[in-house]
Amino acid sequence: MDDIARFSTQRQSQLTQRNNELTTTKRTLVDTKDTLATRERELAAAKTQEENLKVALAKSKDDLSSGQRQVANLETDKRNRESAIRTKNADLTELNNNLASLEIDLETIIQERNLAQDDYDRCRLGAVGDDGVATGEVRGAKGLVLAVNKEWQYVVIDKGDLAIKPNYQAFVHRGKDFVAKLNVVRVEDKLAIAEIVSGSLEGEGVKPGDTLFF
Repeated sequence: MDDIARFSTQRQSQLTQRNNELTTTKRTLVDTKDTLATRERELAAAKTQEENLKVALAKSKDDLSSGQRQVANLETDKRNRESAIRTKNADLTELNNNLASLEIDLETIIQERNLAQDDYDRCRLGAVGDDGVATGEVRGAKGLVLAVNKEWQYVVIDKGDLAIKPNYQAFVHRGKDFVAKLNVVRVEDKLAIAEIVSGSLEGEGVKPGDTLFF
């Protein structure tokens, strides 16, 4: 009986130890399951964060591509504007050159007009004979252009030998505009022939009906 009691006590002790070990193992298993659940939640959260990061990365790439396209467009627009500015500057330079040329031409025309006016005033104040010496005769005659030979640069005028003489000079006007200077080369009874002085033509040239001042 003593042996049985000792065996029973020993067996009871073993069972108690095993029960304690089992209880510990169960607690460990529960803790492990909790840890696993926590890790699974963390993994799910990490996957969600990864997906969000992928979406954000894709958007960033799209934004970068859009920004690069905008930069390229801006650079192209900049080059186009710079080219347009260069063209405008070239046009402005050409216009300034043309303006300077026109100012020179205008000054030349003004000087020629003044010379023509001086000639006209001299013609009105005194006639010049064939030898170029002033005769004191006041001309002041007016006339009309009857016909024009553009090929030979001759003009038929309505004044005869009672009004003018060869080598008289006349100024052709259309309204207030100076047109040309004439030199009388032949005078008949009621008509005269005059040549257009070289380099004196302005505008559209001499036309029938233009006014003459001698």
